[in-house]
Amino acid sequence: MKSSSVLDVTRFCAKLTEELELNVAGDLWWIEVPELMEGYRGRGMVWGNAHRLAWERYLKDLVAPGAAIGLWDPWHYLIWAPSSLPGPGLRPVTKARIRVFDEWVSLDIRVSRWRVPEDGVAGEDLLHKVLCQMASTNPWGPVDPEPGAVEVEHQRHLRGWESEVRRGKTQHAPGWFLVYQPQVSLPTGRLVGAEALARWKMPDGYVLNPDGFVAWLESRGWMTLFGDWVLKTALKDWNRWMPSWNTLSLRVCVNVSAYQLRDRDFASAIRKRLEKHSMDASAIELELTEGTPWHDLDEISRQLSALRREGARVVLDDFGQGVSGLSALRNLPLDGIKIDRAFISGIETDSRRQAIVASSIQMAHNLGLTVTAEGVETEAEWARLRELDCDVVQGFWVSRPVAWEALSRFREYTPRSWAGRGDLARMDF
Repeated sequence: MKSSSVLDVTRFCAKLTEELELNVAGDLWWIEVPELMEGYRGRGMVWGNAHRLAWERYLKDLVAPGAAIGLWDPWHYLIWAPSSLPGPGLRPVTKARIRVFDEWVSLDIRVSRWRVPEDGVAGEDLLHKVLCQMASTNPWGPVDPEPGAVEVEHQRHLRGWESEVRRGKTQHAPGWFLVYQPQVSLPTGRLVGAEALARWKMPDGYVLNPDGFVAWLESRGWMTLFGDWVLKTALKDWNRWMPSWNTLSLRVCVNVSAYQLRDRDFASAIRKRLEKHSMDASAIELELTEGTPWHDLDEISRQLSALRREGARVVLDDFGQGVSGLSALRNLPLDGIKIDRAFISGIETDSRRQAIVASSIQMAHNLGLTVTAEGVETEAEWARLRELDCDVVQGFWVSRPVAWEALSRFREYTPRSWAGRGDLARMDF
């Protein structure tokens, strides 16, 4: 191992397995720093980003050169240090002092260590053992969805899936599938694209929407794997569907996690997937969730700018729901924003929501950005958004999410078909 760069959990696991298959003995360390997330909540995105980067620099300086550092979730890190190297200078409970801008900040850190014997053990098996032990003793622990958000038997399935994948006993995506919600231009009434939305089908047939599992995947460190699967599947579906339209003007919109953007190969990986399907970069739109704690704005901006130069679009999703929207507009290379559906519902009668949406649209247009409204469910909302010069809409008034094959039905609709009828909203796809 040549450096102590921070790896995503999948790469960390692969590196650990590679070392242990060579019978390399060493130490596996589990580092808990919950205050990393408090930095985002209490002082905003820019300070939170600097806080995390200062901590990661501190951690890299602390461990021996050649040790592997993995990011498990927003406040848990893993370190693998072969015994031939000096071990990390960490105690079970320790404090760190880091400099954030011009301020010294103290962190309370909890550390656990596992010694790996000379004969080695599979990296996934070791990690599974570590996680089981931490789950029973760790008062902070990786978070699960809020109580009641997911049925007990479904939570049990999620944990069982995680355990099986860790040990290489199952495929990565049992039950995952995508549906697509059409997006329509308000000025023209024409289909301009569709957003890929993930679902997870449980063994009992119940389907979880993202609210029931994305937070869980984030907390367990699976977002890089999951995001890659979504991207791969969406491009595959789009490549099968697009030839029937004989046009390059339609785009597929894919949500991207900040954890994916930490990977310096993110842009090149998308490039390779596009080349595999002979697709132009203009066919893809990347959506960034406003509330996501972006760890390294410089690296994220570099990745996004590279893709934008090739024709891809970048949009800030859920605009207005978080506290970091204006900061993102200032710091990230964007092509558009999506106004959260919480501001769209009842817009025709709620003067405050009208004022918020109108000012958001005007501000975005002044910055040269397009505006998409989510959750449009009535003809009145459609009409009011059109009066406010919104660019694109999606929601049940246009259509519920559908399988990729069903998107072909939109060819039959003219601009007059949308307003006043809502036919597609009631069609059973």
